Formats: sequence, C-alpha cells, structure tokens
Amino acid sequence: VQCRGPGGGTSALDAIVHHHRGMAIAEFEPAQAEAAGNDWMQPVGETIEALRAAIDLPDLLERVAQRVRRLTGLDRVMVYRFDEEWNGRVLVDARAPDMESYLDLHYPASDIPAQARELYRSNLVRWIGNVDYAPVPVLPWIDSERLEPLDMSHATLRSVSPMHLQYLRNMGVGATLTLSLLVDGKLWGLVAGHHRRPVALPLRLRQAC
Repeated sequence: VQCRGPGGGTSALDAIVHHHRGMAIAEFEPAQAEAAGNDWMQPVGETIEALRAAIDLPDLLERVAQRVRRLTGLDRVMVYRFDEEWNGRVLVDARAPDMESYLDLHYPASDIPAQARELYRSNLVRWIGNVDYAPVPVLPWIDSERLEPLDMSHATLRSVSPMHLQYLRNMGVGATLTLSLLVDGKLWGLVAGHHRRPVALPLRLRQAC
C-alpha cells in the first residue's frame, strides 16, 4: 500500500486485515526495506528440512530456537514449555555469547495469566518492536452495535499491558517476538525471542516464523 504524506511524498505500508465479530479491522505499518531479491521461501524451506531431520524432541526444540534466531537475528530465542498447572520452564536458550543463560529457569503460572495464554492460543505470532512505544488511542473505541469497547484480541498492532512492558524493561529487553506452540489445539509452550534494542522485523518475516 502506498501512503501520501503531508509533504506530498509517498511511503510504502504493509497492510493486515482480519474479520472478527462481524467487523473488518485493517492495520497498517511502515514497510521495512528488504534486500533486493530477498526470498523468504529458501531460508524457511531450509528451516523446515532442519526440523524434519531432528532425532527426538530435545533435538527438535534446539533446532527451533537456533533456526528462529538465525532467521530473525534476535539476541535470544528460548523455547518455554507449560506443565499441567501452567507453570513454565525454559527448555532451550539460544543466545548471544555475552548474555546470561535462562536455561532451565522455572516460572509460576501467574507469570502468564489465563487471559494472556488464551491470546497466545488464538494468535500464533506476537511482536513488540519497541517496549518504549507510545500507545495511540483508537477512535472510536466503542463498538456502536454492541455498545462495548472494540474487541482487538486478534489485532497485530494492539497495545499490551503496561505491566508487561515494565517487566520486559526490567529484563533489559527492547523488543520481543513470541510464537505459540500448539498441540491438538492446546497451548503447549512458546518460542520467545528477545532483543536488547528496538528492532523492526518485516511483516513477511514474522509470517514466515
């Protein structure tokens, strides 16, 4: 999509459209410059082949973390698994050499509450490009037919909890990418990517992940 600015110049936007509760919601974000001829199919195809070659579950999860880190360039990519009571454990931690290891750390179920887990189950990709972003209000924020706030559960660019953002800042994280792992429709775990600085990951790359 091309957008004309106040000065008369144009810039490219990526558009994301989804249908929810009888409404179409369109989101736009600046298109990221990519190398000429960049084709995500080749690295994604190589990643799929690498995952197929895994000999067991630990090997598979290690390959997942390493491959996602290679695709995105993030400083850290972890695989995090939930137990039957929704407590979490870091099974794999692929990280830059100068970063502290989170391997085998355990987290209580309250760390990712039920509402957040349901969003992870229904939205497979969650990206925060800059934890210090300035939220922008949606107008109108009321669904005029239902007389209730607009449901943005499936919106890619919706804001997140200020508490979660502060939690990330306390960890020294500037940007995150979270991929949901489902087994038989149930949330099994997460692939959690952290970067120490804000980062703009192209929409096509996030879709590939």
